[in-house]
Amino acid sequence: IVLDVGGPGEYYDGISRKGIRAEGKLILRDDTGIFGNPTADSRRTAVSPQTQALRALFFCPPSTEETLIQSIITELNGYYRLCGDVINAEQAVIRAD
Repeated sequence: IVLDVGGPGEYYDGISRKGIRAEGKLILRDDTGIFGNPTADSRRTAVSPQTQALRALFFCPPSTEETLIQSIITELNGYYRLCGDVINAEQAVIRAD
């Protein structure tokens, strides 16, 4: 997964609409292409009944307190536990200052 800025003419299909403009926007991409930005995820990586693994990424302003980030992660882990017994969670907070 690479955090990047969309290049000239780049678009991707979002969950609720096609043709989301990525040019000049903060985006996430993998070897297959763009799969989201801070406000719109892609149709390609949407969660479905066939989903076996997932990754949650949160974009926070640099001023966000560490305690708030940790409380959000704890709450998210609680939701994951509702999905089944086999939850293998890792977490990392990456700051770009």
